[in-house]
Amino acid sequence: MSVADMMEAAIAGIRREGYDPAALAGESCVRTFADLLRIGSQNWQLVADAVAATPPDVELAGWILRAKLTFEDDRNPHVASFEQDVRIAGDSRAQGHRLGSDAFLLAVGPVRPALYRAQLAAVGAVDAALSESSELAGLPRRADELRGRADRARTSWGRRRLERRTAELDGRAATLAAGQEERVGQAREEVARFVADVAATVALFDGTFGIDGR
Repeated sequence: MSVADMMEAAIAGIRREGYDPAALAGESCVRTFADLLRIGSQNWQLVADAVAATPPDVELAGWILRAKLTFEDDRNPHVASFEQDVRIAGDSRAQGHRLGSDAFLLAVGPVRPALYRAQLAAVGAVDAALSESSELAGLPRRADELRGRADRARTSWGRRRLERRTAELDGRAATLAAGQEERVGQAREEVARFVADVAATVALFDGTFGIDGR
């Protein structure tokens, strides 16, 4: 099930409890989730732009995922605030209270960890492309160093050993270069798939709850 499908099911659940989602727009928990969605979606769009650039910039994509807020379990203050609200809503419901904010939190609460789980495939694809790109970038220098040492080797045995190691590095570089386009393509596809799901989720949430996007 996509995250957008989960959001649609959550909205249906709120309505079944007798609440109009648009009437809940002023609740602080709704605004907190709107902020969580907005910031995460904006930063993931930056990742998508980086891997779709010509040439693709997987280094920038990796930096964005490390430095900016997405839908991770930690680092994101909006996530921590929202999760605390969900726990409080659960306690409130257990005590027999019926509030619109609690209905929202208990229905939408599972969507937040679903966002985190859904982003993992895209994160993994970017990391795989970045790891290979970083390794590939360093191989020519290492191979050149070994070639220089081979030229200065005092024994034929030492020279042959260095030449074999240089050939191994050259072979590894060729293998990585041949697969790099595929790895970047996989990252681009995974990121685009996740970003499209998030965009659909944001559009559904904002349209249903009357969020103006500011």
